[in-house]
Order: sequence, then structure tokens, then C-alpha cells
Amino acid sequence: MLGVGTLIRGQDEARPDNFQALPMPSLEYTDEVAAATAHLYERVKSVIPAIEWPVMAPTIKAINDLKKVRNAVILAHNYQTPEIYHCVADIVGDSLQLAVAAAKSDADVIVQCGVHFMAETSKLLNPDKRVLIPDTRAGCSLAASITGSDVRRLREGRLASDDALVTLCLAPRGNQFATMEVTKQDWQLAKELGLRISCHAGDGEWGRNRPVAQLQAAGLLGPTMTFVHCNTLADDELAMMAAAGSSASISPDIELQMGHGWPATGRLLEAGIRPSLSIDVCSSNGGHLFGTMRATIGTERGFDNEQARERGEASVAAMELTCRDVLEFATIEGARACGLEAKVGSLTPGKRADVIVVRADSFGMTPMNNPIGAFVYNAHPGLVDTILVDGIVVKRGGALLGVDRARVRRAAIESRDDIIARAGGAAGARTGGDWIPEAYVAQA
Repeated sequence: MLGVGTLIRGQDEARPDNFQALPMPSLEYTDEVAAATAHLYERVKSVIPAIEWPVMAPTIKAINDLKKVRNAVILAHNYQTPEIYHCVADIVGDSLQLAVAAAKSDADVIVQCGVHFMAETSKLLNPDKRVLIPDTRAGCSLAASITGSDVRRLREGRLASDDALVTLCLAPRGNQFATMEVTKQDWQLAKELGLRISCHAGDGEWGRNRPVAQLQAAGLLGPTMTFVHCNTLADDELAMMAAAGSSASISPDIELQMGHGWPATGRLLEAGIRPSLSIDVCSSNGGHLFGTMRATIGTERGFDNEQARERGEASVAAMELTCRDVLEFATIEGARACGLEAKVGSLTPGKRADVIVVRADSFGMTPMNNPIGAFVYNAHPGLVDTILVDGIVVKRGGALLGVDRARVRRAAIESRDDIIARAGGAAGARTGGDWIPEAYVAQA
């Protein structure tokens, strides 16, 4: 038995002919199978009834035996079922960490228990290894949720205008997460429809494969694209971005928390790129740019002071990154990254009235010796009194207008409770504040 699955091939990779088929193993539940899998059932007995185990155990044993014969490693994404996640997987976690961990393995075969793009990512990071995905139908609803035809339909219909309140941008996976062939198709679609591009580059280990240099070599680097994170991009790649007029968006609080690498703020500035700020993952931070501004300036000043000490100085002689800088990152540079700097991003006559009014009568904002400094270091969403979007007031007196706050909160709590209930305690999932998902854990 070679194994049930579809081979994920690299470019010009032929079908392997050096794997001989093995006899199909017996899938009967015997005393031998029971003994060999008893320790595995201990891991899942709280979620798999004893009456179901005799049906699963023979297949689990056969898979574990076949792994040894084929020198294979099984990667299981966090959403896999318990018998896969706890009983046959060698490495579990999220998509990036799975691929990175597989690259450190000496296995000849990688079996990806996830969706197609995860197997493709594993192949990109492990070009010399054989990568299998067990189910040809293992698509990702997110990856398949929109097609080129869908984008064209939006561009020709609801989002045809570049002067509307909501405008269209293309956010493809990019060559860091997809093949260059797919990337070229996405870039061509953006060019055809006159759309800007925003994609991740340089976040974690993926970014060390020089994605920006690859784009430049393919003639795809240009001024209509924004690269998000940039932590692990090489200095010469940042210079390539600057020369091409590309923009960057950083989210230092998320990057530090998720292990993307040190924020690239200072290196981007040295390359001539003033970054914008982004939130990235609202579930892992406060979801507002006040916090992101503080994370940005605090981290970069830490770097600046450390470099000063390395030069034999007590600290920096002058602030290399100012509060005004990070305020601009959060406003006009964000507008510029979206191609909207002529319309929004600053309080300028002729631009649209996208305005927030922040209360300055709190203890934290008093006395206001430096308005911009107070805004960056002390302001928060609770101090936002009024918001105008294109001249229309959507928040007044600290309250959102036309929003049923009680209904929104109730729906969020009900959703949380439903997710925890359906998890059934898997991986320790629970409320209470002390649960950390057991991601990126290799199992024996």
C-alpha cells in the first residue's frame, strides 16, 4: 500500500516510481491491535466512546505502522478530529508551524492532514520531500470563497467606482504562500482591473525565502502593492521595495506575540519607506490603532537605545522615532498604502471629512503639554467622543449611533459559548482566561 492520497508536486516534478505498493493490512480489531493502541485511547477516551474505538483502532495502528515503513511524518492542523490529532499525528499546530516543523524533520514523506494550500506550503518549504494530502476534496472555504470571476463581477458592479465609500483591493496569498504561477495570475488580474495589491511578506520563517526578491526577478514588484509585516525580509529586499515605490504595513504587537520576528519599523525607515499600521488579528490584541501606535514606538525606541549603548552611549541623544511619526503611520501613511492619500488621512481642506474627536479632559490627558504625545501615549477608544465618516456622524458623545450594542454583545457571547461547547474540551478548550491552545506541539 502506497497510501491513500494525492501527491503535491513541485514544478516539473514527475510521478515517483520508486515506491513499491505494499499489501493492504488487516483492519480487524484484535487483541494485538487493542494492546498496541491502548495508550492512544487514553488520550481520546473523553471524546470517543468506547464502543467506537474498535472501529478506529485498526486503521490507526495501520497508519502508524505504515509511517515507519515509509519514513513518513503526519502533520495535523488544529481542526482535525481527535483520532487523527491525538492518535496518528506527529506534529500538530497551525499551517505555518506545521510546514516549518516538517522542514526540520528527516522524514522522506510528509502527509498533510489539512487543506490544499497547507500541503502546497509544505511543498514550498520542503521541495525535496514527497508531500501527500489524503483527500482531494480538502479545499479551504476561505481560499475558495472568491474567484477571479467574482473579483471581476465586483469590479464591474457594486465596487466599480474608486470614489465610493468602500473601494476594491486585491489581497492574494502572494508567492510566499502560493506558487509563482498562481502569483503571476493574481498580479495580472489586479493589473487588468486596476486594483492595488496587499499581501503578507516576511512574517516568520516563510519570509526568509526572499519573496520580494522573487517578485522583482519576475518583474512583478511595483508601486501599487503593500507588503504586510516585513519582519524577516532581507535589507536588500526592503531597498527593492523602496526603489519600486511599494509600501509596507506593520503590526508590531501581533508580530511580537505570534513570533513573526522583530518589527521592521527602523529597517523600513532606513530603506526610505514610512510604514502604515495594521491590526492583523483582533482576537490577539485590542483591535485599535492606539495600542498599535504604542507598541510601534515602544519597540523601536528599545532598539534605538540598545544600539546607542552598543556605541558606548547611555541612551540616544535625540528621539529617532517621534510620536508624530507613529501618528502619521496610523493616518496619512495608512491612506497612502490604500491609494487614498488624496482623499483621506489628514485634516486638509478639500479632503473628505473622516475625523475622530478625542476627549482631553481625562486625568491621563491632563495636563496636555504635548497634544500629539498625549494622543499617542494616553488616548484609547474610550476617549473617542465623536467620529465622522465622509462627513456623516457615526459616533457622538462616546456612543455609536444606530447600533444595538446589547444585541452585538449577546451575539458575541452566544458564539463564544457555542464554539467552546462544540470543542468538547478538546486540547483543553474552556473559558476562564487560563487556556492557551496547545498548538505547535510535537507528539510522540
